Amino acid sequence: MPATPVHLFTEVVGTTRLATTFDSGGSPINTFTAEISDIPARVQPISGSENVRYGRESTRRMWKIFVEPGQDILETDRITYDDNTTGTVISRTMDIQEIRNPQMANTILTIICEETD
Repeated sequence: MPATPVHLFTEVVGTTRLATTFDSGGSPINTFTAEISDIPARVQPISGSENVRYGRESTRRMWKIFVEPGQDILETDRITYDDNTTGTVISRTMDIQEIRNPQMANTILTIICEETD
């Protein structure tokens, strides 16, 4: 079985997890709380687009993130990433769309994410 190519994981990501609490009236309040930090990863942009929806301009970016298997990451989590590729740190929060384990080999997890401004 091939080893996980950890030497390619040059970035660090974290996750936040949905937590639901209730206010005094019993209405649910959804928040995301920090779950895991400092996960070695490889972060690659896939695509980006701009559009106007409901009279509001928005930017949509798709990302592919590679991490070691065995991480406690759920499709309902969000990925946090401090992007320093331009020389200026940009904090990004991405919604996980899909988690893939190619050929069920448990050598690498591929996470497909969407970031919307």
